[in-house]
Amino acid sequence: MLTDEQKFNFSDRSRDLIIKGFDVGIRAGLLQDSELMSRGIGRTKRLLVASPEYVAKKQTPRDLETWDWLHFSMRPEKVELISKKPETVTVACKSRIEVDSAYALHELAIRGLGLSPLPENLANRALEQGALVRVMPEWSSAPLEFHAVRPDRSRRESLSLIFVRFLASQSDRL
Repeated sequence: MLTDEQKFNFSDRSRDLIIKGFDVGIRAGLLQDSELMSRGIGRTKRLLVASPEYVAKKQTPRDLETWDWLHFSMRPEKVELISKKPETVTVACKSRIEVDSAYALHELAIRGLGLSPLPENLANRALEQGALVRVMPEWSSAPLEFHAVRPDRSRRESLSLIFVRFLASQSDRL
């Protein structure tokens, strides 16, 4: 059984670590300026995916702006796609549904409700099972970076700092 000092909180929502009393947080994406110490601990590709049924309803993926997008509320309502050439195109995403959980995006995409850029580790199983398919696989979006953040309570060696160093040493596994 975990004590109050050992509890974990799993949420895609950004929390104020100092006010909530957290020792360490894991954040995905670009970090905003803050008073927190941060260290990069990994990155993952993002894959543009939708259910096979959803893709079959569409004529062509050329004009992605007319597709229904599933929007992650903590990200901009646009996706920057990069080709192998490299060429960059910014697509404005017309979203039908907005959620605050990457797992909800995953589930809604599987159910055929739209298109979403998902982290590779989240999309892979559904891709292997045929529940999702890659859309425009010759294009990709910028990788999603992960950061461990913590309040700077002191610069001395702490369990939080040791934990962050461990996470950074394991970044090739993310």
